Amino acid sequence: MYCPWLRQSGEEAPVIPSGAVAGAWATVDRQRGVWKAPAKIALRGIDGPFLQATDTDQRAHPNLNFIREFAERGTLIWGAWTLDDTDDGRLILIRRLYNMVERHVQSVLEQAVFEPNTALT
Repeated sequence: MYCPWLRQSGEEAPVIPSGAVAGAWATVDRQRGVWKAPAKIALRGIDGPFLQATDTDQRAHPNLNFIREFAERGTLIWGAWTLDDTDDGRLILIRRLYNMVERHVQSVLEQAVFEPNTALT
């Protein structure tokens, strides 16, 4: 879950962060892969968050991923957590890597679904 809403270039009303975050995820996936955490990534086409978050806000809400503005680095996704309370599913990059591996294994094993149960299979 990402917050707060964002100020988009040329727009008066705040916009929900999901579109900007999805674009950042796609860029990270294409350039680095799903094993790279989608955190500390600059958002393009965004003037900044509608409300400024602080370190205190982040400590008070550990399951939220804040989008923060830094003078020297711009507007960044600052967090990569899921709402899952287990260690295996807590980090977005681990959850996404598990999902990618699972999809890949399923697609590779699809060819053997209707093969006879022999020593070769």
